[in-house]
Amino acid sequence: PPDGRRENPTVRFGGSDFDAVASAGEFMRASENDRWFLYVHLMDVHEYTYSKETALFGSSHSDVYDNSIRYVNLAFQELIDALVATNQLDRTLIVLTSDHGEEFMEHGRVDHFLTVYQEILHVPLIFRGQGVPAGLRIDAPVSVIDIVPTVLTMAGLAVPEELDGLSLL
Repeated sequence: PPDGRRENPTVRFGGSDFDAVASAGEFMRASENDRWFLYVHLMDVHEYTYSKETALFGSSHSDVYDNSIRYVNLAFQELIDALVATNQLDRTLIVLTSDHGEEFMEHGRVDHFLTVYQEILHVPLIFRGQGVPAGLRIDAPVSVIDIVPTVLTMAGLAVPEELDGLSLL
């Protein structure tokens, strides 16, 4: 196609977070009766993408970033809506996290690399689904390397000994 996407609806290159979510929805509909694993990486916040509907904050660098987070939240909501539409929400484990935070001059820089300040390292890690104790909050620092062992444990699968990280359960 002229937009550069491949014909296979489950494999797309380029596009927006909404394109990624649309592909994920197609995959969920096609896999409705199967067990599946789906990784969706939303990237529009990296480009500070936002819309008229999500432009609720000012024009400073951090405001534009917040507008972009609101935009990506709309894409994430469409992903949840697809789970609801295919009756899969209650049997799906959702893991929401981020690859990094962002500095906004707290230490004299605006970026997300070259430093290891809390603004960069402290990211959300949220689990939602069957087997996740309601209201559980872990206040101790954890690492993204703990995600895979946690998901494997929740799926009833063995965690390989050589795997880094620990199950948060």
